[in-house]
Parts: sequence; structure tokens; C-alpha cells
Amino acid sequence: MQVHRMIEISDVYKSFAEGAEQHEVLTGVDLQAEPGDAIALFGRSGSGKSTLLNLVAGIETPDRGSISVMGRTLGRLNDGALTLLRRRHIGFVFQFFNLLPSLTVLDNLTLPQSLNGTSARAARERAQALLAEVGLAARSNAYPDQLSGGEQQRVALARAVAHEPALVLADEPTGNLDGDTAEDVLNLLAQLTASRERVLLMATHASSSARICSRTLQIRGGSLQSLASA
Repeated sequence: MQVHRMIEISDVYKSFAEGAEQHEVLTGVDLQAEPGDAIALFGRSGSGKSTLLNLVAGIETPDRGSISVMGRTLGRLNDGALTLLRRRHIGFVFQFFNLLPSLTVLDNLTLPQSLNGTSARAARERAQALLAEVGLAARSNAYPDQLSGGEQQRVALARAVAHEPALVLADEPTGNLDGDTAEDVLNLLAQLTASRERVLLMATHASSSARICSRTLQIRGGSLQSLASA
């Protein structure tokens, strides 16, 4: 069955305890994303951008409302089913790279594929092709701490799409990089996620990120507002 909406968020609320008080981060959020959408999510620090990404990934649960990914309502899935959904269909890009320090660059890319049952040979070939695409073919045997920040984020981008996910969630992917390196990473992110079948949802504070997205949204006062179309 074809999935027409990759993400469907309906009337979602989320709050966190701050001492004896409850702080509402998201209030009545609605969002729909279809295959091919690239969405930039803006907001001040603490506005709820990362929280929304975590909700879409099933890492956190809403207080109210419903979230569906690829036609599956997350609130109806057990932990095992959620893990399987993330492993097979979601790629993550983090601000601080989150590469496994004990694995080589190549092994960081083959691991998510192996977890999905890809053969060692096919995973290695896919990893090598992606490293060539991000300009790091010569660093496949290096370890993360031997790379610059920009190089680590390029590896992280390649890792995020190594298992051909339908959805890529990027949380401040350029937030720890200087201007020129950030631009390079944005270009690669656009290149690697460019597909009529894939959705990119990116939380960011960098206005330049909007240029690679088809929609720009902002979280303000717990609500999601449309800014413009690219």
C-alpha cells in the first residue's frame, strides 16, 4: 500500500516539569508532510524544535494528540515496533555528529545497514559509494577523532542515508560548524536527501538552511506557524 503522507501530526501537546510547574512546549501542533517535502523548522532555543523531532521519531510521547509516520500511529506501537520503524525508515543527523568513536568511518556507515540485514559486501559497497559522494573516500579507515568537525558531519550525513530511509530528521546539523563548512554541509544534505520519495525535517536556527527546503515553519509560543515557501 502506498503511503501518501509520510508524517501526520494532529493537535499535539507536550509539556515538561520545571520544578513544581509544568512548562508547555508544544500546544495544539498540526503538521503534514508528503514524500518529497523538505521542511525547515525554525525557533528560538528551547522553543520545542528538538522536542518535535523526538516526537516524530517516537523517542518521546505527546501528552495529547496523535502522530503517524508512514501511515502508522506511533502511540499504537510497542517499543520493539518503534525501534524497528526507526532502524528501517528514519535517518538521524545530530548537531554533535554522534559517530561511534571506536568504529572507523567505514564501519560507522556499514553498521546501520547491517542492523537491517544488508549483507556485509553490499553494506560496504554502499558505504564506499556514499563516502565518495561526500568527498571522504580516502578517509574510510580513519576514526572519528582523526577528522575535523566538518568531516565528521559529512560522515554523519552519509550514515543517515546509508540504509535508504524514507524520513531524515536533522537536529541543528550545522549548529557546531563555521560558516563555510556549514554551507558545504547544507549542500550535501540537500544532495543526499533529494528524492521525490524522501522527507527531510530539519530543526535549525540558521536562516540559510531555508534555501534547501520547500517549506519553512516556525515554532513560537508552542504553536507551529508557516513562514514561506522556497
